Amino acid sequence: MAGGRNSSNGGNDLNEVVRQLEAFAQQLARNSTGNGDAQGELFKKVAQMSCATYYLRGEADLCWQQNETTIRALPGFNWAEFQEKVRDKFYPSFLQKQKAEEFSNLKMEKMSVTEYYTKFIELSRFAEEFVATEKAKARKFESGLTTDLQLKLCGQVFETLDKNISLVLSN
Repeated sequence: MAGGRNSSNGGNDLNEVVRQLEAFAQQLARNSTGNGDAQGELFKKVAQMSCATYYLRGEADLCWQQNETTIRALPGFNWAEFQEKVRDKFYPSFLQKQKAEEFSNLKMEKMSVTEYYTKFIELSRFAEEFVATEKAKARKFESGLTTDLQLKLCGQVFETLDKNISLVLSN
């Protein structure tokens, strides 16, 4: 499920993750000689596995616990479907439209580059149709920069947002 993996095989992916965690914990216990933080190592491995359901908090976690079986049973269920279900649950249609409009009108103005980038990423998930490709994302980001920064970047052609942000931060 996490990281874009398709979960059409139901709960098998989660069972496999749990099995791998158990095996890893046992290996840590066997190899632990008192030097180092075994629990810290286990946490790092869980984080590296990018299993998003481990990171759900509060109402989102409760919602997942109550509806996991039903959601996983949906035809074609995958990470994108999970994100959409969570977004639909916690962001009603009117709020999604409002956030998409906010993204459409987003300008850097008095924000720092980092603040603008964070806001851009936060709101872009509500307007995926406007930033469907990396090139479109880079162009949209660039169009919201201050006039001064746009002039400094004049003539540059950006293919990805990451190249944009790197160059903007260096100016």
